[in-house]
Amino acid sequence: AGQVVIHPLFQDDLNGSAYDTHQEEANQIVHTIKQVQEETHDKDLHKSIAILVRSRPQLEAIIGHLKHAEIRFQAVDIERLSHRAAIQDCLALTRALLHPADRVAWLSILRAPWCGLTLADLDVLAGKQQRIPVWSCMNDELRMKKLSKDGQQRLLQLREVLNKAMANRRRKSLRRMVEMVWMEIGGPATLEDESDLENVQTYFDVLQQEEESSDLKTLTKLEKAVEGLYAAADVQSLADSKINGASDGMNVQIMTIHKAKGLEFDIVILPGLGRGGKAEEKRLLLWQEQQRDDGSNDLLLAPIKETGVEDDKLYRYLEMLEKAKLKNEQGRLLYVAATRAREQLHLFGATRVSKEKNEISPPKKNTLLAKLWPVVETNYQWVYTSGHGDVVKDTNEPAEVENHFRRHMGTWKRPRPPRNVNWQQSDATTTEASDNDIEFEWATETIRHVGIVVHRCIQLMAEDQSKNNQAWDRAQIHHKRAWFRQALTREGVGEEESHWASQQVEEALSNMIKDERGQWLLSAEHQQQHNEYALSGVYQEKVISIKIDRTFVDKDGTRWIIDYKTSRHEGEDVDAFLNQQQERYKEQLEKYGALMKDYGDQPIKLGLYFPLLQGWREWEYQE
Repeated sequence: AGQVVIHPLFQDDLNGSAYDTHQEEANQIVHTIKQVQEETHDKDLHKSIAILVRSRPQLEAIIGHLKHAEIRFQAVDIERLSHRAAIQDCLALTRALLHPADRVAWLSILRAPWCGLTLADLDVLAGKQQRIPVWSCMNDELRMKKLSKDGQQRLLQLREVLNKAMANRRRKSLRRMVEMVWMEIGGPATLEDESDLENVQTYFDVLQQEEESSDLKTLTKLEKAVEGLYAAADVQSLADSKINGASDGMNVQIMTIHKAKGLEFDIVILPGLGRGGKAEEKRLLLWQEQQRDDGSNDLLLAPIKETGVEDDKLYRYLEMLEKAKLKNEQGRLLYVAATRAREQLHLFGATRVSKEKNEISPPKKNTLLAKLWPVVETNYQWVYTSGHGDVVKDTNEPAEVENHFRRHMGTWKRPRPPRNVNWQQSDATTTEASDNDIEFEWATETIRHVGIVVHRCIQLMAEDQSKNNQAWDRAQIHHKRAWFRQALTREGVGEEESHWASQQVEEALSNMIKDERGQWLLSAEHQQQHNEYALSGVYQEKVISIKIDRTFVDKDGTRWIIDYKTSRHEGEDVDAFLNQQQERYKEQLEKYGALMKDYGDQPIKLGLYFPLLQGWREWEYQE
């Protein structure tokens, strides 16, 4: 580097605060960047500036000060995707659509910028109703009237969109569902810049990767996948840099020292030189290969010492070698960072000051500043004794927290889409909705949720029997009663109805395992078994997507297509009711048969099974 500038920082060993030291360091870095930019702007020069750090946590204070000073920067693999507000809002929306009883998620989407309910309205809506799902509170008209006029308007707009989404849960791709809702409620209009849009698209891609049958295996896996990603660089800053030649403060890049290998910048800033790395813990095993004179290798291996036993000499020796490696690595890291600068290198590092002895304490051994200390100690001593450097003390005052409540205006409307293009529809291009709507269009929400849980349990029963040769019995079903209630709660069934609903689930499953027909349907002897089998194809010149509850080929070579119906009948003439149901769902199953005939030449039979009634209807598929 042509010029090296040292910026000493001092921390009082008695009253000093590491937090205040980091804030002061960030403040000085911002001052340095502004000074460089002013000098180069006057000369019509465009200098590249890089802030290189040893680890990402060192940037927390620096990024905050840069944003406050309105200095545009490009952060390369620095900020975790999960830390961005837009991603947190999308994750909350995903959780809410998956689990209607997830209270935190529902409150989060009501507070998010696309709705923006005030805390007062949130308290009126759901504050005192801890046991009632927030979604139920949103549909309570009496509670709605207690909200402010602005709150009512905002909630009605959101509810209109979510009502359609909740009615189609698990009937479409999860990624498509969440993205459509996010678009319709005005998610893109809440983003701060183009990089946020790129980040949200990355989140949707991850969601699609983790999706399985319109659901997630586990929410934890999605959260871990998002946690492992980093936010995109400032897209606008990158674009402006190309257009304006990296002027007007848009030439600041932030990255780790490792990422900077092979790159060069006009001005390089190295902060946090006085901060140590992660403390090394005792490793369970240490080993080292050593080469003999004849070229062969010896392996030195030593385990950690037992409690109460003296230190193992071999372990201490290997530990000493590891510390020497780490020390050498620190030297190489510092060399890489320092040689990235073409014109100026700015070094920022803090060390402690003993007020009692009125002297500077050497930096900790595991810091980069310790490597430079033989060279820079005289600079630190001069700055401290001359009074040019301030000693940072704890202010004992809470840090100011900026609380910006971003939200749409109450009158905000989604912009109209562009006019349709002139397009001629061809044959077999119309997509038809799923037939699952037929079964529940007449039912209450609770009955609909019972049907969903029963379908899921029958699928598990069939898979346990075919894959693990384990058939569910009455005791096992009774033992799962608590699980039934949890599943119903996740679907959005309130506490007051969950007991009755779980009884319906238990009754349906118990009836099926007692019924000879039900046992035959679940038998592991069938061939080519599939449960919740998804198919897409062309039917009557329309592209349709279906999901078959169960299909298999029996011992006679007949392909069966089975659909479960959780309908109840309280009257006396059950046969007449079942005949009526057969007529009602005949077209639906005929459609299934039309798609399935393309997957084999076996004869096809269609069947409706009613577990709550132990009812059965079957007929042959006719082309």
